Amino acid sequence: MATVDNVYIVLSFFMLATLFIGVSAIWGVLYDDAPELWDSSIGSSIRARGEQHDTNLDTILFMAYLGLHLGILGLVLLLRTHPIVYIGAILIVALLTMIAVPLSNAWETIDDDSELLASTLIAFPKTNYIMANFPKFEVIWGFLTIVVMLGTARMEGFV
Repeated sequence: MATVDNVYIVLSFFMLATLFIGVSAIWGVLYDDAPELWDSSIGSSIRARGEQHDTNLDTILFMAYLGLHLGILGLVLLLRTHPIVYIGAILIVALLTMIAVPLSNAWETIDDDSELLASTLIAFPKTNYIMANFPKFEVIWGFLTIVVMLGTARMEGFV
């Protein structure tokens, strides 16, 4: 069922965001605390390119989140379902919300309690906004998926 894919996206996006934040934090430590790495001409070139890629991580995460959900909506159009599936889909959206809330709270805890990561998270405003409103966004995506499934069932003549 397509709404189960939203659960996988929630977990995958949280893990991907955590990985990107970790990579950015490690880059920040290398950038600030290891000046001997950047003394040569190659080192300064690597430093400039690394900083450029580090600033793009937030946009990459945002595009991945949007792309994964839009991909599900596109694939839902190919899914033939019977209207009885919507009862289960609504229950899965409720489960999705129950999974997204603790992940959002965990993100807020990381943001508030860790000094190193809090300074790194300032460079990720889009990801912070998504994670602060994670349950709301996932409910919207879940019900949008259900609406698209209902439209597909109507086109197939089930409804």
